[in-house]
Amino acid sequence: MAKAAAFGIESAPLSVRLRLLTGALIGGGLLLRQTTTATHRDETLGARLNESGDDFLPLQVESGVELVRLTSVIYFECPPDLPEIDDLRAVGAQAEPVEIELVTGEPARGDLLCLAPPEHRRLSDLLNRSDPFLLLVDSRRALYVNRDAITRVRALAG
Repeated sequence: MAKAAAFGIESAPLSVRLRLLTGALIGGGLLLRQTTTATHRDETLGARLNESGDDFLPLQVESGVELVRLTSVIYFECPPDLPEIDDLRAVGAQAEPVEIELVTGEPARGDLLCLAPPEHRRLSDLLNRSDPFLLLVDSRRALYVNRDAITRVRALAG
């Protein structure tokens, strides 16, 4: 998708699929801000989900732009080459292999990727952080999973 000016900001759509609590799976372009003044970089999906404080995010679909309430999203499915994944790995983020069961009964497997100090690197520490969305990565996709949509987590052998 091309750049879009939505709601008066220059934005670059990130191709995503959203699984909603209703069971619906919606594809579109999540509008992320380009070149934020604080970092001089394009906004990442993780920053938008966990740091912006927004309740609704703009999603570009065929019929225009819809606003999606974050608390109604189970996960955002993205390509596995999100720029923040390499950034997190470069600074020593922990990759904890897990299997997650979602409120829908749907399983998701991959590496839970998170920055944490050495004294807080247990799986329970990672799950009890304040970020609303957790990043789960495998070779096919990256999922930002809403922590409130997780029913169970099982550590896998790494």
